[in-house]
Parts: sequence; structure tokens; C-alpha cells
Amino acid sequence: MEIYRKLLQLVDQQDALALLLVVGATGSTPQRVGAKALVDRSGSLLAGTIGGGLMESKALARAAQLLQHGRPELLEFSMDESYSRDAGPICGGAMRVFAAPCRADSGHAYESATVAVEARQKGLLVTTISGQETGCTRWFSEDELGESDSRFDRERLGTILKQGRPDIVVASMGGDELFVEPVVAPPRMLIVGAGHVGQAIAQQASWLGFDVTVLDDRTDFAQTERFPAGTNVLCGKIGEQVERFPKEEDTYIVLVSKGHKPDAEALEACIHSKSAYLGMIGSRRKVTLLRKHFLELGLATEEEFGRVFAPIGLDIGAVTVEEIATSIMAQIVTVRRKGCDNKGINDMVLR
Repeated sequence: MEIYRKLLQLVDQQDALALLLVVGATGSTPQRVGAKALVDRSGSLLAGTIGGGLMESKALARAAQLLQHGRPELLEFSMDESYSRDAGPICGGAMRVFAAPCRADSGHAYESATVAVEARQKGLLVTTISGQETGCTRWFSEDELGESDSRFDRERLGTILKQGRPDIVVASMGGDELFVEPVVAPPRMLIVGAGHVGQAIAQQASWLGFDVTVLDDRTDFAQTERFPAGTNVLCGKIGEQVERFPKEEDTYIVLVSKGHKPDAEALEACIHSKSAYLGMIGSRRKVTLLRKHFLELGLATEEEFGRVFAPIGLDIGAVTVEEIATSIMAQIVTVRRKGCDNKGINDMVLR
């Protein structure tokens, strides 16, 4: 949403700013559908990216040109040229990029989207990319989908929101092409343990767009200034705090506390949750002993403990704190983007 926040700062200067939006991508491409960038009248990139390289350079130049006449365009890029040192893009894919001057009358839609994200609410931004209202963007909150314009397939809009992937929809009346972009709050991450590893994970998770909360029962570790701006830092009893924390399907929980006791307390408080990811640091012996303890006392079922990524992280030979954090975040990104469970991760490693 940072691009839309930036756009809102400048949207009244509608002849000075253009939005590039990837609305189609097939084959090997530098960015996926939904990637976006802001461009000024000089062709300079202000925020975001649609992939860099020759393709982006051409798109930036074209965006600067269209700001002169104010009309949106659908740009087509083919990246399948034969190899030579002077060839254009050769990666093999194709992209459709919608380039449009930012319109003041779309400002309300972008503002509504940013407000919704801050309130952790869902909705859709619907941009007309071809048709009578090309360039116009509307906002539909999740609650408004049932009352949406009759031109729109409400069931299809609901599916796009549920799946969380942008797509093109053709309006039932008029045949306008509509680019539908789900707007959802960033995934939550709860890091239990504010030590060196927890600190490094918080840094990387912040870079990757997570809404990060760090929890520790040690006041000297649970200090806001030790973590990236925007990190929520909690200090208190581990089990109680984890129990209170929202553990939804967009929550990622990382247990990297000072020892097995607080890890076990945290695990007991979240192992029954429907969180997207639950990982715990520790040796195989520690994990085996905790597993035995949880199963014998009925604190978890075999299936529930099997969901726990432990030992945590991908095996990349990590040694340093930063490398360990990278291995953990790589595993989390894999789970988030590919929907892998423990078995899926293991199968990938074996391949």
C-alpha cells in the first residue's frame, strides 16, 4: 500500500504522475500480476517496480509520454527475442502493463483502501483498463461486494478477494475489462523471543512486509529501540501474551525464546490455532523431548505437533545469527507463497 499512500500525496497533480500496473504476465517475466510503479513526467521511477531492465525502461518512457496527452494505455511487452549482445529482453515471457495518469476522482478509492488496511479490513480496488471509464478506480469493501454495481460478477469478485490474487474480469454489461486487486492487511508475525535471533528475524520480516510483534518476558530485551520502526514490542508472561494474541490464518508464529521452558509455554498457547505457520527453534533432541511431553500429556495431537516446523528454518548451512534468520524467513516465505506444509518443505529439499 505504500505506492497508494505516495499516490495520495500527489493525486491532485493528475498531470504529473502516472501509475504503471502489471495486469497480465505469462511465461518467464520479471514481475507478477499486481506489480506497480509510480512515474513522474520526466520518466523517473518514484516508487515500486514492474521488473526493472529494458522492459521497465520502455514503460517508464512511455508513461512520461502519455502524461503529455493524459490518456491511459495498455502496453504489451514480449520478451522472447533471439539471443545477441544487442537483443532486447530474452527471458521468454510476455506482459501487459496498464499505464495511466493518476486521476483525482480515484483518490477516494485509494484513500478507502489505505484506511481499510490500517483497520485490518478487506476489500477490492477495481480499475477499468479498457472501456468507457478507462483509468477509473473504484473501491469495494468486503461488506459492499453484495451491493456492487450490477455490471460486476459479485461471485467472481468474492472469489478473487478470498483467493487474494488479482485478476482481470470482463464486465457483464459493456464488456469493459476490469483489473480487480484484492486489498488485505499485511500478514501478522509474532516472534516469541527478543534476543539476537528474534531481533534479526524482526528486521527481515519488516523488510518483507509483515506486521511484526515481538514478545519477551525480559524487560531489558523487550525494548522498542532494538527493533525496526513500526514493530510492536510486548513484555509479559509468555503463555498469557501468546494466548491473547490474534492467531488467524494470516498469522505466522516464530518461537525463538531464551530456552525450552518459554518455548513450551508459547507452544502450548498456540499449537491448537489456525495460524498459517508455527515454527520453533531448537535441536532435534529438544524437539523430540517436547513432542513426547506434549503427546503424553494430551497437550497436542500427533497431527497438531506435526504442523510445527521444528527444528525451524530451511537447511542452508546457516551459522551466523543473520543467516539463521534468513533460513527462517526463507521457510516462511515458502509457506506463504506456495502453501507448503512440513511434508511439502521436505519434498522440495529432497528434489
